[in-house]
Amino acid sequence: MSPRKFFRSREAIQRIVLRVCTSVGISVFLLLCSQANAQFVPSVYESTTGPLPEQDFVWPNIDLSVDESPTASEEEVEQVAFEPPFPSASSVEKTGQTNFAPITSFNASPCDLQARHCDACDVCGDFFRIRQSTYQAGGWWQQGVTLNPDDPRNRLNAPVLFNDRANDYQMNQLYFYAGKTASVDGSQWDWGGRIDLNYGTDSRFVTVPGLEEHDDRTPRWNSETSDYGLAVPQVYVDLGTPIGPYGSTIRLGHFYALGGYETFAAPENFFYSHAYTYLYGEPFTHSGGMWFGKLTPTLSAAVAGTTGWDSLYTDLSEWGVRAGLLKTFNAGKTTIALTGHGGDDFTGIRTAAGTSAAPRAWASLVMKHFLSPNLYYVLQGDYGYQQDAVVVLDNGNNTVGFGDANWYGINQYLVYQWNQKWSAGMRVEWFRDDGNSRVGLPIEYVNGGPAFNGSDYFSLTTGINYKPHPSVLLRTELRYDSSDVESNPAIPGGVAGIHPFDDRSDDDQLTIAMDAILMF
Repeated sequence: MSPRKFFRSREAIQRIVLRVCTSVGISVFLLLCSQANAQFVPSVYESTTGPLPEQDFVWPNIDLSVDESPTASEEEVEQVAFEPPFPSASSVEKTGQTNFAPITSFNASPCDLQARHCDACDVCGDFFRIRQSTYQAGGWWQQGVTLNPDDPRNRLNAPVLFNDRANDYQMNQLYFYAGKTASVDGSQWDWGGRIDLNYGTDSRFVTVPGLEEHDDRTPRWNSETSDYGLAVPQVYVDLGTPIGPYGSTIRLGHFYALGGYETFAAPENFFYSHAYTYLYGEPFTHSGGMWFGKLTPTLSAAVAGTTGWDSLYTDLSEWGVRAGLLKTFNAGKTTIALTGHGGDDFTGIRTAAGTSAAPRAWASLVMKHFLSPNLYYVLQGDYGYQQDAVVVLDNGNNTVGFGDANWYGINQYLVYQWNQKWSAGMRVEWFRDDGNSRVGLPIEYVNGGPAFNGSDYFSLTTGINYKPHPSVLLRTELRYDSSDVESNPAIPGGVAGIHPFDDRSDDDQLTIAMDAILMF
């Protein structure tokens, strides 16, 4: 290590130690406040509220909520004044995702349709700190550090987002929620609702036009220069109805998206960092209306009409239809969730005429299988398509056109739970970004080819979770990323040697991350 990097690393460590020490006192205080409501994590197959009515199994955590991820940077096509590739987290289009819970009755919810890691810290079930009541309130405090031996000059782990700061402390989520559960028993009408608030560095990714942002996607109340901000990931009302074999729910408002495996809610993920599929290939939140309910004891369904991915309202004609099915097999040991979406969405490109929307389609298939009571495996496959998401430049004729983009990937998870306190996991992912519309720079030249050659991203993550107290979750992980994406010197003005990692200078990256979540 050079002397320059040594002193830069020492300064980074000093910053981390100072910020972490200032938070210890608050952590201890909140821990003492939450101790009265402490509960130990149940085993993988143990229901947090007792046996299911008329059933002898417990569904794994599955949610029909949706995920969204950042799209391409907004570029001025006429000026061809594009930002450098692999922008910082704050410059990409934001997105959001879902809340999840185990099935504890025939009352299906979006939580029924998404395979999650955590059976006892679910966001829409027993995790609520006010229990045995139709009213709920609670939250969590997440903070962490990600060490990057390359010590990037821009202090970013990009294109990895959320824990994107290299060798620096982050308070990702100071999260609060409150609401009322709508009773759904198939025989009566009821009402409910919920509001969620988050302050921290993760808020950048779930702010949406029409709510935290103006129609042009500029911040309404957050700072453009600060990583920290306030977001409203969910605010909705529910109407419990007797419609359907076991009743159903109609939801109106802004809510976590339906589909995929990972989620914005920190306690619901095994790892601190996120997969590329979640970061760039899925929506985080939706706005609109959704119906969900159980069709049979082992089959749930949901249908939603939305205002597009990660958007409450814009001047674009963004709209979408989302649908999902979840089916369990083998007495609850195997769960398969299929989710699809179609509609018009923001292309990620801005011209002198403004932003544009074009057809987008997306599908996700998630399979979760318990190999034993303490070991489960997850396989996820996603595919997405966006029309007019790639800028096509013809210098010879001095014209600008648009091309289509595709993205798809495969995630695999293997998690073993030793006991109520210790668990270990591994995640292996391949993500392909054809057209570079999701991660890189979506530009192609008629004579010269794409601005960047390659489109594959690989990551391998291993980690250990430790829960010393029912309200405390500690996570550590070791992650390796690599990519074949490289700048194309054959295009006009092109240069070689620009890569995704280490301030655009390297084709791989190793990070060591750790975070702590205090639930209250």
